[in-house]
Amino acid sequence: MRRVLSMVIASALFLLPTVTAQTPVAATDEEQVRQIVSTFWKALGDIDGPGFNATLDWPNMIVESRPEKGTRAARANTDRAAFDEELRRITDPLPKGAKGDFYGTTITTMEVRFLNSSLAYAYHVCQLGGRGGNSQQTRLGNRIFEAVAVLRKTSQAPNPWRIILVTIPQ
Repeated sequence: MRRVLSMVIASALFLLPTVTAQTPVAATDEEQVRQIVSTFWKALGDIDGPGFNATLDWPNMIVESRPEKGTRAARANTDRAAFDEELRRITDPLPKGAKGDFYGTTITTMEVRFLNSSLAYAYHVCQLGGRGGNSQQTRLGNRIFEAVAVLRKTSQAPNPWRIILVTIPQ
C-alpha cells in the first residue's frame, strides 16, 4: 500500500507542473491598470463612446489641464444617464468612423503605483495625436502631455480596474 501511495505522489508531483504550466496566467493588476489607461486614450481618440465608458467607474472626475495656463475645475460625473446623454449628443452627429482630437495618441511612459490592493494611480506621458499629426507637431511644437489616472478595483470582469479620476489636455 505504501508503495502504491508513493507512486501516486511521485506521479502527481511529476504531472502537476505540466498541468499548471498549461493553465493561462491571469493578467497582473499592473498589466490590467496599464490596459485600462491605454484603452481610455484609444477610445477617446476613436470617439468610441461605449469603449470610453467601459474604462470609467462611477462617480468619476475628468480634469482638463493646460500646461501653460493652468487647470480648469474638474468635471464631476455623478449621473451616468446624464453623462451617456451628453456623450450621445456629441458623438451621434459625427459621421461613422470619425476620429477625435486625440486620435493616434500614444503613451510613451507609464508608471503604475498601488496605494493599496484596490486603489492605484498611473502617471503617464502621452504623445498627442490628432488632426494634422506630424505637421501639427511641427507647427504647434511640443505635443507631449503628462497625465495622471487614478483607478479603483471593482468586481467587474475580466478587467476590474476602472478610472475614477483622469487628467486630459484642454
